[in-house]
Amino acid sequence: MEVLPTHKLLIGLCLLLPLHITSLLLVSSAYSPPNNYFINCGAQSNTKVNNTRDFVGDQDFLVRKGETVKNSNSLASSSPLYQTARIFKHPASYKFDINQAGTYIVRLYFFVFMSLYIDDLPIPRFNVSPVSRFSLLTKPQNYPY
Repeated sequence: MEVLPTHKLLIGLCLLLPLHITSLLLVSSAYSPPNNYFINCGAQSNTKVNNTRDFVGDQDFLVRKGETVKNSNSLASSSPLYQTARIFKHPASYKFDINQAGTYIVRLYFFVFMSLYIDDLPIPRFNVSPVSRFSLLTKPQNYPY
């Protein structure tokens, strides 16, 4: 049986794919960002999650102060990260000290909850805009995470 040239190429690619994936895993596992910021919005104190990451309250990073609210339904999420929030009624920003140039990863989680402490809590809207020299990569809204 004769092997067509297309099949030879496909077989070659199948043999190279595991090697390529392995090299990508090694490169990505070696990356360590120069600065790490784990922020718990609205929290007044530090929160340790999974005994590995310390999340700090956001008050030291705020350029414009917002209002802090607590989750009225503590059973809504078992994570302490979802028990507080920060409400801004006007555009606000956070400022982080960056010690060296490079690639930084910013991961944002949004969690809607009701608060008994704020009577006029509007329907939440989330809007994130980078400052100049930075860009954001976003996922589609129906992405499961």
